[in-house]
Amino acid sequence: MPIVLKPRYEPDEVPTAADLNAPYDALATASASISDVNTASGWMTLKHINTSSNQASQIFQYQNPTTTATSYNSTTFTTISQGGNPAQVTLNFQPKQWEILRLQMAGLVGEVEVEDDYDYAGGGVLYSTGPNRGKPNYYAFRILLTYNDGGPSTTTVCGQWGYSFTTSAYEKYFVSFLGEGTSIQWQTFQGSTVIQYNGATGTRTYEKAELQVAVFSAANTVNITRHQLQAVRAKG
Repeated sequence: MPIVLKPRYEPDEVPTAADLNAPYDALATASASISDVNTASGWMTLKHINTSSNQASQIFQYQNPTTTATSYNSTTFTTISQGGNPAQVTLNFQPKQWEILRLQMAGLVGEVEVEDDYDYAGGGVLYSTGPNRGKPNYYAFRILLTYNDGGPSTTTVCGQWGYSFTTSAYEKYFVSFLGEGTSIQWQTFQGSTVIQYNGATGTRTYEKAELQVAVFSAANTVNITRHQLQAVRAKG
């Protein structure tokens, strides 16, 4: 790469107009003949400049902006589905070795229906908690990733996030105050996780990701309105 020098002047030295203009003249000359001496081979690829066929990153997205609430009270995880549209994204790509995939979800809970927000307080002793440690007050979301390595599909849990139906207070374990919690309505939920594929390139196919919900006690119902799921593929 051409080098343009800028001279230094000592005190009392008087530069001429030609001296002052010399660096700019040299720059104009050098700009017309830039070389590749300091440019590494392959430093730029189509992934840097082509936004159609070789994106630097890729997003797979599901969005449901519904204001209609769908009810869930299953104690096993169930894929969120409103109006027959399951909250999932089709991936269908083979990750490269060490490739990163970001999975994230968000949404809005509507009005919840709570019948059981406390633990079993048995034994006749104040503040005696049962075996569930307040779990009836709990509901959770998780993101599943389905993939195959050339055989049957495999599904793995990539992340799980939990929320409470009611305000949390130690009194929910107190025999005289069972069921006294205040329901938390219209709260948002969100979560994100990052996974890395460590296997060989071209041997695994990511098939899909989906968003699921479950409650601990079937006596309680969580109503979900708008929700979304994204998978972001970072391509090197």
